[in-house]
Amino acid sequence: MPKTPGKPPFSIVSGETTVISPPRKLGAHGRQLWDRIQSEYGIADTGGVEILCQICQSLDRAERLAEAITKDGEVVYTRAGVPKSLCSSIGLAGSTPRYACPGGGGGNAPAPRPM
Repeated sequence: MPKTPGKPPFSIVSGETTVISPPRKLGAHGRQLWDRIQSEYGIADTGGVEILCQICQSLDRAERLAEAITKDGEVVYTRAGVPKSLCSSIGLAGSTPRYACPGGGGGNAPAPRPM
């Protein structure tokens, strides 16, 4: 009669998880998102880590752009460095009131506040 395998040795499994650091530096918002997702899902595969890092970098960029828009308004800068209303740049200046730009008319935006 064949022997039945014995019981595996008893071991205690730690409740702690291995923390995986992002492959590139993240800003505050991106790092918070990284930590929240990693604590919940523990993504360890190379592809998943890379995708998560790119998502977190995108969040950091979106937050930086939101800060710039809050500071300067919705403007783009010409080659000469002159701020121009984003509304006039995309053809909304002078359009129907439903699509009117803040401040009216479009045209050139006021100069951004000095840093």
